[in-house]
Amino acid sequence: MINSKTKEYISNNLEKDVSWLALHSAKDSDVDMRMAIQQIEGRQKAKHKLPELFMLDDIIYPQRISIEQCSSSASASYKASLFSGETFADLSGGFGVDTFFFSKQFKNGIYVEPNEELCTIFDYNSKILKINNVSIVNSNLENFIDSLNRVDFIYIDPSRRDNYGKRVYEIHDLTPNVLLFKDKLLSKSKHLMIKLSPMLDITALKRQLPEIYELHVVAVNDECKELLCVLDKDNKNADFQIVTKNIKANSEETYIGKYSRERALKPLFVSEIEQFLYEPNAALMKSNLYNSLCYDFGVKKLARETNLFTNSYPIENFPGRSFKVLNIIPYQPKKIRKELEHIKSASITVRNFTISAMELRKSLKIKEGDKIFIFGTTLSSNNRVIIVCEKL
Repeated sequence: MINSKTKEYISNNLEKDVSWLALHSAKDSDVDMRMAIQQIEGRQKAKHKLPELFMLDDIIYPQRISIEQCSSSASASYKASLFSGETFADLSGGFGVDTFFFSKQFKNGIYVEPNEELCTIFDYNSKILKINNVSIVNSNLENFIDSLNRVDFIYIDPSRRDNYGKRVYEIHDLTPNVLLFKDKLLSKSKHLMIKLSPMLDITALKRQLPEIYELHVVAVNDECKELLCVLDKDNKNADFQIVTKNIKANSEETYIGKYSRERALKPLFVSEIEQFLYEPNAALMKSNLYNSLCYDFGVKKLARETNLFTNSYPIENFPGRSFKVLNIIPYQPKKIRKELEHIKSASITVRNFTISAMELRKSLKIKEGDKIFIFGTTLSSNNRVIIVCEKL
C-alpha cells in the first residue's frame, strides 16, 4: 500500500510536526506526501493511545478522524474482557481496534464498516496482527442487519459526528440511531453493547434504553472516555449495575454500585471538614454514585454540589485521590494570599467554587507543584474555603 520511497520518508520524519511537513513537500516526487503525513500523524497519535500497534512498523493508519474516534488499547482491552464465546459482530468497525481485541475472546467474528478505505486498511492490518478469525463486510448497519445471523455478542460504536462534521452526543443524533435498531439487534444476540459519549445523563439513558442491565463508566488515567451500555432484552427490572473503572498505567480503580440503591440512599453531609479529604476519580464522578460511596467507605460529602468527601481516618483503596488535611482557611480574597505566602508551589483544584483553578492560582501567585495540594470549594453552610492538603 505504501511504496519504498514513502516508507523511507515516513521513517525519517516520525518526530516532525505534521503541519510543518505539509508545507514542505519531499524533494523526491516518488514520495506520496498525503499518505506519508497520514501515517506520521497516525503513528504519533498511536504512541500512547495504541502502543501495541505503534510497535509494529507496517501498520497502516487511516485518516485523523478515525484515529481520534477509535478506542484506546486500554479501553478496548477492558471491554473485550467482559465477554467471550463463539461469535461476535462489531457493527462499527472503523480502524478496527475494538475488533482486534474482541477477536482474542471469540472463535469467530464479523467486522462491518461502510467506508471502503477503512475496510481495506483493516484487511491489510489483520494480516500483520494475525487476525484470521474475522470476516469483513463493507456495508452499513441498515443494509446489513437483516442478513446478520444470530451471534453471542454485538458491539456498536455509533459515530458522534453529523453530516457536517459537527460533534453530537445525544443518542438520536448518532449515526446510526441505535434507538431505531436496538430491538432488531437484541433479536440477533442476547447481549448488545453500545458505546456512548460520557456527556450523556445516566438517568436519561435508562429512559431511552430500558433494557440496560450494566453500565460501565470507563476512564483512562482519570479522564472519562466512554459509557458502555450493555443491554439484555430479557431484563425486565428497573435496576441496573453501574461499574466504574479508572484504568491507570500500572493499576486500576474499580467501584460498583446499583442504580436503585443509589437513588434510595439518603445523602450524608458533614458540618466540618475532618482530618482526611477524598476526591473520587473521573469515572466515579460521572457515575454519580455519591450516596453509595458515603455508606460503603464511611465518608461524608462537603456539600450537595461539592463532590469532595471527608472523614477522620485514612481509607485504603479509595477510588480516587486521598489527602491529609493540613489547613482550612476561609476564602477572603484580600487576606488569603497572605495566609498562603509560605507556599511557593502547589497543585490547585476547584470544586463548586466561584472562580476557576487558573484564576485562583493567579490570585495566589503560586506555581505548579506536586507536594502540596490546594482545593477551593464551598461547604454546606455556603461558606467558601481553601483546603491545604498533602497526598496520602
